[in-house]
Amino acid sequence: MPRFFLPRKSEAHRIACLALYRALLRANSNAALGAQIRHRFRKDAKLQSPQDIVAALRHGYETLERLSKQPENVIAEASKLRALSESRSSLLSLSDQSRVAKGQPPRHTETQKRDSPRVRPHPNAAPLLERNTPLPVPPGRQRRVPTLVNANGVPMIRWKKPQPPFLSRIIRAKIRSREKRTDRAQRLEHQCEMASREDMWDDIVWGMHGEAQHDQGVKWIQAPMQALGEAKRMHAEQAEKKTQIARRMWEIVEREKHLAEREKAERRYAKREQYKERRLARKMEREMVEE
Repeated sequence: MPRFFLPRKSEAHRIACLALYRALLRANSNAALGAQIRHRFRKDAKLQSPQDIVAALRHGYETLERLSKQPENVIAEASKLRALSESRSSLLSLSDQSRVAKGQPPRHTETQKRDSPRVRPHPNAAPLLERNTPLPVPPGRQRRVPTLVNANGVPMIRWKKPQPPFLSRIIRAKIRSREKRTDRAQRLEHQCEMASREDMWDDIVWGMHGEAQHDQGVKWIQAPMQALGEAKRMHAEQAEKKTQIARRMWEIVEREKHLAEREKAERRYAKREQYKERRLARKMEREMVEE
């Protein structure tokens, strides 16, 4: 089963499991068996292996069939269900032992948690723009030139693939923050339009009473216009900050690129010098043999 497919998020799977769950509870009149059914469904709700899911559903339908035919055997069914739940962990451990004996890694079970990807940077890692660039390269390895990427309006430097999870988290957070600012500005523009109409209506009402135009006091449009100006100013500041960050990242990429070209030229020069030294050594050996 692909990793991206989760059976519990499938509508057909959910409907089938809920129908079986309700049918088992309706066919049961024993409190102990009802508790076992609820416990088993909660335990198996996160199953991902197709074999485990099919086995659990088959056992549920068999239990439902026996309860519908012989309702008086609910106590025996409760003991069977309890024994099956207790033996499940031992069977999985035996399966893992057999896989280890064959030299295969233990299979993932629903009780084991996968190692969650690192969504935070390393504790001692300095921000990219504050590091001493160019970065050092281990001996015997070539310098990897990064690329400047526009990730949906967020500038970033990509050093390698796959992209680190914590970098993806930062990009998503910045995109959500930008979307919130944009939505707020759009709402404020709509409120400014409504406020201007309210001010026009106030002027009409004051005119109908034979008084001068209502110029005193606070108007409806002042507060939304002030908030809209603040939102536009913040948006402009963020855009300017993003431009400066992109410019600094571009400088880092250019430095790394020039340094990689220089190191490549140095490697070629060193390789030519080694080749000349080998030729000279072979020539001297031949001269010594001829003498």
